[in-house]
Amino acid sequence: MQTTLAPGETRYESDGEKGLKVLESNRIDLALVDLNMPHMNGEEMIQRTKQNPATANIPILVVSTESSETRIDRIRSHGADFCASRLPLKSYGRPSENSQEFPMKNSMERILYDTAVLTFEALGFLSPTAALNASQRQALVDTGMQVEFHGPLSGQLAILICGDILPVLAANMVGEESPTSIPFQRDALGEITNVLCGNMLPLLSNTKAEFHLQTPTIISDDKIAQVSRGATVSVQVGLDDYGRADVFLRMN
Repeated sequence: MQTTLAPGETRYESDGEKGLKVLESNRIDLALVDLNMPHMNGEEMIQRTKQNPATANIPILVVSTESSETRIDRIRSHGADFCASRLPLKSYGRPSENSQEFPMKNSMERILYDTAVLTFEALGFLSPTAALNASQRQALVDTGMQVEFHGPLSGQLAILICGDILPVLAANMVGEESPTSIPFQRDALGEITNVLCGNMLPLLSNTKAEFHLQTPTIISDDKIAQVSRGATVSVQVGLDDYGRADVFLRMN
């Protein structure tokens, strides 16, 4: 039996299996679907939704950083529309490669830094700072998230959030004034990790080939210290006046 959500009401689920159950048990006007989700990815969720007569007519809009035209065409063939969430990357005028304040080792580091800045600015509505102040430097690690990727390039992207900035980040992403729950804060950081990685890879590879991103996972406390080991490049991004994001890229 289906129920009807109140006008303007939205439902959020963090994985494809739960999302599919919501579609099957409610009258839904529009489903916004990501591709990189745990338990059931977005592509499988779309296929199962369209194969079920009870849910086949629900409009589905995929919002993703996917750049592979082959995969985008495949998604559309399943009956979903596609909206690219690729960010308009630009140089933010941050300190140059020769700056002693924030030296850039190479173009890979520049791409990582600029993509991280734009992701936190566009999704989290935070104000990245060009140089770290004392509070940002001293901020302790709060939470970490990592995502594995495969394709023309393979490796791992990890983000460590330092300082009490994650509740603000999550609240900003959903338009709330008060901090959100811990699970939602982690989901928000997972989305940041997804978007950052998805926008960075086509720039690093200089191709629109298909990449496969695993579901982002929380970095356990006992693994935090190991994140920096073996990193190909890493950058630090100051967030507002008291937070910091340490971003590590490891290439296989």
